[in-house]
Amino acid sequence: MADWDYLALTAGGDIGLSIVDLSTGDLVGDVSANDWGIHPVAVVEGETLAYRPGTEPLAGTVVAIDPETLSERIVMALDATAAAMEHDLWSSEINNVQMFRDIESHTFVMARGDYAPRREQQPGSAMLAYR
Repeated sequence: MADWDYLALTAGGDIGLSIVDLSTGDLVGDVSANDWGIHPVAVVEGETLAYRPGTEPLAGTVVAIDPETLSERIVMALDATAAAMEHDLWSSEINNVQMFRDIESHTFVMARGDYAPRREQQPGSAMLAYR
């Protein structure tokens, strides 16, 4: 995910994201995965928006990460009553989940890419939208 000056790369293990300064090529630093990972969604006003999964029964959050300081703030706490559906959505291959945030309506959407209306085995949750 690229901004004008920074790039957020999904890492692995204990490192969730690595932030690189594109003007110098230097690694600014790493953002912790906090056991459950972190997934970049978009860059808004110079900050990387990312989804942090919750731990059942807690729902996840959308956070904004400052690429210079690596400080993190919660932008949106997802609906706790939908936590079970959120966990079901992520229960298979995590690369099947696509996310986006609409800036104008402040809507955050997660959708599984492997959902097909005629498939016998369906995930319990195929899409979640939060405002």
